[in-house]
Amino acid sequence: MKNLLTLLVISFIAITTTHGQLVKQDIEVDLLSEIIAEKQNEIKQRVLGDLVVNNIQTSNYAVYNTIYNLVNILTTEKNKTIMKRDIVQEVADYSVAYGLAWYFYNRELEVSLGSFSKQPADRGGMMFGNSVDVERFEEQEKQRNQKKEVEFLLQNYILDEMYKKLATNSFLTDKGFYKKDPFRNYFDSGLDIDYAKVTQDRKAVTAIDGQINQFLNRLSTYTGDIDGVFLFLNSESLTLKDTRKITANDMVLLLGLFENSISEFRTQVGENSFIAVIGDLITKYVMLEVEEGSNYQFEIDVESIILSMEDRFYNSQRSPLVKNPVGVQPFFTIGMNYGFFLNKNNEFVFDDPNNPETLRQLALASEKIGIRLLFNDKKYTRSFGPMEWYQYKGEYYRWTTPQRKPVVNNYHALVYFSGVLYNVVNLKSEENFNYPILGAGVGMEFFNGMQTNISVAMPIVPDNSLNEMGSKSFIAIGFDIPIFEYIQAMRSR
Repeated sequence: MKNLLTLLVISFIAITTTHGQLVKQDIEVDLLSEIIAEKQNEIKQRVLGDLVVNNIQTSNYAVYNTIYNLVNILTTEKNKTIMKRDIVQEVADYSVAYGLAWYFYNRELEVSLGSFSKQPADRGGMMFGNSVDVERFEEQEKQRNQKKEVEFLLQNYILDEMYKKLATNSFLTDKGFYKKDPFRNYFDSGLDIDYAKVTQDRKAVTAIDGQINQFLNRLSTYTGDIDGVFLFLNSESLTLKDTRKITANDMVLLLGLFENSISEFRTQVGENSFIAVIGDLITKYVMLEVEEGSNYQFEIDVESIILSMEDRFYNSQRSPLVKNPVGVQPFFTIGMNYGFFLNKNNEFVFDDPNNPETLRQLALASEKIGIRLLFNDKKYTRSFGPMEWYQYKGEYYRWTTPQRKPVVNNYHALVYFSGVLYNVVNLKSEENFNYPILGAGVGMEFFNGMQTNISVAMPIVPDNSLNEMGSKSFIAIGFDIPIFEYIQAMRSR
């Protein structure tokens, strides 16, 4: 009932009376186009955010939360001032946690890794004359790998513990770090991280926890190496309470810490490599040379970050060939088609049933809506720079040298209907030919989005049998563009 009343109200608003007669109102096409464009942009940002978040495969929760929150800020926040503040907050919190965790692990940690995994036993030399004790070698290699795995887990465990403990450290919270924000998420479960191999030794874990607490209690009066993260934290001007009071020098130090904290992801294979890309995009668009009279000593070009993210992730990662050997993709185009009939005895009844006409060729303007089967996607594969990992047909690749931009984006097969949503317009010969068309063929897409294809097409003629329509088939050569380019051009006329 509620939905029915709503529909009646909308209908009443849409129709007004003029001199007692009902009159349909004209649609404000420009307003409708603007609303649709805004909705399309919102959908694009939502897909971008989901694409990034769903592919975060990090080895610790600190990184996961940082990337999740950064992407969420960039794709949902409307206010640019708040966006800039929150980006700085996320970057600073993670960079400090990473810097302190690295220093603690390499300079302060006193718990032996032997507490977590057995050291390879030294049973003498491996060589006996010209032979090798293969069994002993394999056992030692297995133990070494186990030690590396536990060491890796321990490093990430310390970073996660450091990240959580810093949220209550008064030395940092007094400077504006780790602000309490109800819209800010923190996850500490859900990822495929097995910390059990570390936490099962409760005595060692308790010792590590105590050492971290002692280390953090000394932050305000730290007497160790005043370098890296400590150079940043001991800056007399450092504050995150007011973004306008962050100095250019403090931003330089912060960006250096952030770049160092994401550097390990640049060489990783798979989805994790994009974490470094996000970090690089953020640091790239932080400008320290601002206009005179500005309230800030730095500026973040958030629009450029978002556009760059769209280019790097939304546009390129949408290829259906990322995981599949053949990609299936819907398409909607409009363009010019030139047809040549296969059967010279085809007969079309237009105006006079007693005088059917035969056609030799056609020149048509119509839409195509259907499915493409993509066999390759050079636009996608060539969108990645040298040494940048990407997934293609289920495997990971990277270029070792810069690649030229392709003229042809892809080759594909297609099945389509024409004349379903738009009238078929004959451009040359027979103005009465306006039947819907069913076609199938092969084609290619150029770098600028124009597509050319050749197909066998059949008009859908009312009252004709399938054999009769088949006798009217023709070879069609098409030149098409995406439908939205056509609509946009119509709007701008």
